[in-house]
Amino acid sequence: MKKIILLFVFAGIIFSLSACGSEPVDLTIWAWNRNVDILIDAVERYKEEVDSEFNATVLSFSQGDIDTKFMAAKELNNPETMADVILVDSMKLRGYYDMWPEIFETFDISDDAAEKFVSSTIEVATINNKLVAMPYGIAPTYVFAYKPLWDTNVINDILENGWTWDDYKTVGLDIISNNTDKDVFMTAYNMRGDDRLYRTMTSQKGEWFMSRDIEVQVGNSNSVQAMSWVKDLYDSGVVGHIDTGDYKSMMINGQIAAQIQGFFLGGQIKSIGEDTSGDWILLPLPSWDENESSASITGGSYLYVNAFSDQTKGAKEFTEWYTLNADALVSGLEIGGIFPALLDAYEHEYFKQEDAFFGNQKYLEQVASNIHEAPAIFASKYNAYNYNQYILGQEDILFNDASIQVTINEVKASILENAQE
Repeated sequence: MKKIILLFVFAGIIFSLSACGSEPVDLTIWAWNRNVDILIDAVERYKEEVDSEFNATVLSFSQGDIDTKFMAAKELNNPETMADVILVDSMKLRGYYDMWPEIFETFDISDDAAEKFVSSTIEVATINNKLVAMPYGIAPTYVFAYKPLWDTNVINDILENGWTWDDYKTVGLDIISNNTDKDVFMTAYNMRGDDRLYRTMTSQKGEWFMSRDIEVQVGNSNSVQAMSWVKDLYDSGVVGHIDTGDYKSMMINGQIAAQIQGFFLGGQIKSIGEDTSGDWILLPLPSWDENESSASITGGSYLYVNAFSDQTKGAKEFTEWYTLNADALVSGLEIGGIFPALLDAYEHEYFKQEDAFFGNQKYLEQVASNIHEAPAIFASKYNAYNYNQYILGQEDILFNDASIQVTINEVKASILENAQE
């Protein structure tokens, strides 16, 4: 009888331990903009395909809000206030890690799995031989052209033959002169706070502020040329300045002819400019020279897992599943315009479809091809400082007519000094 009782007790313990080990996963995920809708879709897909008991709440914050929460949690040494899974911009990942490496759970994916991603995305997220975040989206850069402001023949010529940065100015001046009844620019940004144009130009040479080996690239000949183009385009009125940085409202109001931005912009203007469907076309970037590729990648995004979470196992499993699932990522591309970093996604049938919003244009296969052509740029752990120093220099050059060469050299010296401290 005692044996039977002991067997029942032992079985009860095993059942209890098994039940504890199988408690449903309930995560919190932080993201911004269209990524929120994309990740909500991913959660539902995971529940249907992997774990019906899985649950996750996706909370919407701005990037600035997430920055503030990260800094506060680090300052107070209170990682429990952070979400289980967090979206991070590629330009901030290494800086975040440098400030608080302990909060990053590492991923142990196979070499075969790592090779499924655009190689540069794995390079950026690999620190001290550890993969600290999973590549999610990548930002190939394109021209979002508003066709009502254009001569169709010019568009067709660009699609067939490409164009250069000098052509961009010439075309822009023609468009402005032909639309004097509107306050039109080719592209516009908050030029006191956005380096997008400079970054796009230098990225076509595989450069930005620093190389992977922490060699300063600001101040070299490509840097000076890019800054000279930025100033010329700004002084000529082809590039506009917006204090608010809200170029998207100007786009859907028909005031922007050729906005230069990461691919994600397509999903954003679809969500706020439904009435402009059919009025857009995606054009290649201008190139430095007519014989050079115009391909450019100017950013991306990652998902990392809070190592202090009490659900790291479930958080890692979801994150790895999602970022390695071509169908799920293509669904995100369709929902929010985030271009996948996973190469397998480019073989999906969706990449062969036309896009009604862009005048039934087929462009996804071309974008995927350009990703292989685009040289990688590297956002070092010093990137926040480097960015701020460059922006101060750009502001001085554009708004105070400071010398390009002198100012760029000062920015270079400041970046170099900071990295050597």
